[in-house]
Amino acid sequence: MPRRPLPDRRTSAHPAPRATPRLWPRRQGVLGLAGGLVLALAVLLLTSAPAQARFEQGQAAAEAGDLAGARGHWLQAAEAGDARAMTALAELFDDDDPTQAAAAAAWLHRAAERGFALAQTRLAVLHLSGRGVERDPAVARRWMQRAADQGFAPAEYRLGLMFDHGQGIAADARAAVVWYRRAALQGHAAAQNDLGVMLLQGQGVARDRAAAADWFGQSAAQGHALGEFNFGLALLRGWGRPADAEAGLGWLHRSALQAHAPAMRELGRALLGAPGVAADANAAARWLQQAARHDDGEAMAMLGSLLARGVGLAEDARAACDWYRQAADLGVALGEYGLGACYAVGDALPRDEAAARAWMHKAAERGLAIAQEQLALMLTRGRGGAVDMAAARLWHRRAAEQGHEPSRLALAALPPG
Repeated sequence: MPRRPLPDRRTSAHPAPRATPRLWPRRQGVLGLAGGLVLALAVLLLTSAPAQARFEQGQAAAEAGDLAGARGHWLQAAEAGDARAMTALAELFDDDDPTQAAAAAAWLHRAAERGFALAQTRLAVLHLSGRGVERDPAVARRWMQRAADQGFAPAEYRLGLMFDHGQGIAADARAAVVWYRRAALQGHAAAQNDLGVMLLQGQGVARDRAAAADWFGQSAAQGHALGEFNFGLALLRGWGRPADAEAGLGWLHRSALQAHAPAMRELGRALLGAPGVAADANAAARWLQQAARHDDGEAMAMLGSLLARGVGLAEDARAACDWYRQAADLGVALGEYGLGACYAVGDALPRDEAAARAWMHKAAERGLAIAQEQLALMLTRGRGGAVDMAAARLWHRRAAEQGHEPSRLALAALPPG
C-alpha cells in the first residue's frame, strides 16, 4: 500500500527563492480559484493605485530578469502597504542566511497582518521550521488556520498535513480529511492525492477504494507525480475498479519520468510478472537499477535478489550482497534478510552465522515471513547461537499466520513445548 511522503517531500507552501519570484504557486494559481479571486480583490481594495502600479512594474521587471529593478519597485509598493509586494520582497531573500531569513519573515509578517493568505501560509511554514523566526508550531497553526479560513487551497492542504502528522496540533485524521477535501475540491493536486490515500486506508473516513482511485486520477491528470504513482497502482491492482494493467503501467511510467523512485521500483516489480503484465526481467532490472540509484531501499533489495539469482542480470553474489547491505542499512526487511543469507552462505562474504542470525532477526521483527521461518530454523538447530525451541515456535507461528506454508508444516512437526 503506498504511503504518503512526509511533509518535507510534498509540495511546499514556501518554495525556495527562485530567479523570477512568482506571487502564486505554479499549479494552484490562486487567481484561478473562486476563493483566491475574492482574496486578490480584497488585497487590491486595500492597496492604493500607485502601489498597485509599482507592484506590477516590479512583476514586469522580475519577468525580464531585472531583480534589482523589481526590488526597487516592490520596496516602494510595500512601503505604501501593498501586501503582494511585501510577499514578493520576502521571496528575494535567501532563507538559508539567518539575517536574510529574518528580513524575509518580517516582510511576510507585515503582509500576513494585512490578511494576505499567501503570506500567512508562508509565515506559518517558517514558524514550523524556525527559519528567520522562533520555531513555534502553535503560532504556525494560527497563521495557517487564518489563511485556510479564507479558502486558500495551499493553506487548507498544509493545515490538513498538520492535523495528519500532529504538527503544532494534536493529530486528528478526521480533521485532516476535512481540510484535504476542501483543498482537493479546489483542484489542489497534492491534496487530491492525500485524500485518496486517506480513503484507501480508511483513516479519518470510511474506507472507499473507488473514491480513492477517483481522487488519484484527478491528481494524476494534473501531472502530480504521487497522483500518477498511486493511480497507476490503483489500475494495476484493481483498487475500486477493474484492473487495467496496460493503463496502470502507463501512469507508473509517467510518474517514473518525473524521477519518482517508487514508481520506478513498482514498474520493475510489475515487469517481473504482475497479473496481466508480460514479464520482462531485463526491463525490470533496468527500472530497479534506476530506482536504486535514487536511493529507494526496496529497489536495492530487489536488485540484490535479481543478482543473487541471475534474473535479468548476470549472477553476481558479491554485487547482490552489496545491494542487500545498502538496503539493510536503510531498514528494509528484504535487504536485512538477504544480508543475513549472505553471511549464512559465506560465498561473497565471510561466513558468520552469528551475524546471519542477527540480520534474520531484524528482518523477522519487521514481519518478513521468510525471515521468520529462517530465524526459526536457526533457533531450532542452534546456528549462530543457542538452541531456543520456544522462540523457534514463536517465529514459525508468526510466519504461519501470514500464510507461509513451510512454517505451518514445520510448526506441526515440532514437538510440543
